[in-house]
Amino acid sequence: MTKQKQQDVRQRLLSAGLRLFAEKGYERATVREICDVAESNLASINYYFRDKAGYYAEVTNYAHSLRMAELNKLLSAHNTTDPWEMLSLHIDTLLGNAYNSEIFLSAWLCLREFMDKDPSHSDSYSTQVRKSQLDFESHIRSLLAQLLGEAATEENVVLLHYTYTSLSLFLVLETGIGANSPSNLKIMPKVTREQLLQHILGTVKNCVDKMKREYAEQPRMEK
Repeated sequence: MTKQKQQDVRQRLLSAGLRLFAEKGYERATVREICDVAESNLASINYYFRDKAGYYAEVTNYAHSLRMAELNKLLSAHNTTDPWEMLSLHIDTLLGNAYNSEIFLSAWLCLREFMDKDPSHSDSYSTQVRKSQLDFESHIRSLLAQLLGEAATEENVVLLHYTYTSLSLFLVLETGIGANSPSNLKIMPKVTREQLLQHILGTVKNCVDKMKREYAEQPRMEK
């Protein structure tokens, strides 16, 4: 087998493992059904990953690397001159959790890790993701404060952050998940990603304008 074919088989196994471990968890997902999805054989797990525990560790590392790439993309774009452009990029990335199946599944697998607490892999990637996430949260708070101006109270910043984050994560489910979907994790949007992006951006702009008006109308002593 050529090196390219080996890489292709390994990638198919990682993608299949990401899907099955995210949907079923470590214990319920069997190596046999993962190999069926990957169109590979059982021996390939031992060849590439040693055993199921080693395989799971590589799949979770793969999931974390996908999340790291998303966070790093956002962090690298933080210095853009237009704060609305930066916010648009963040919302678009959040929507990608649903429209990009591997990003969506990687987030779900990371959530499962907190529930399952499987001891078979290192959490070094998890630590890196958490650190990048905290760095990015700090950047986002600064961005939202910039958009709000004088109205950037702690309450308004938190409320605005919660508003667009929750819309980005759950609006796709509200508008598009199919009741007869073959998988509970399969998203089938009925609207485009760009349509949702513009809708959420419009909602955020309305919120910013309202917060600014309400702040300006407050008695001077309350400010």
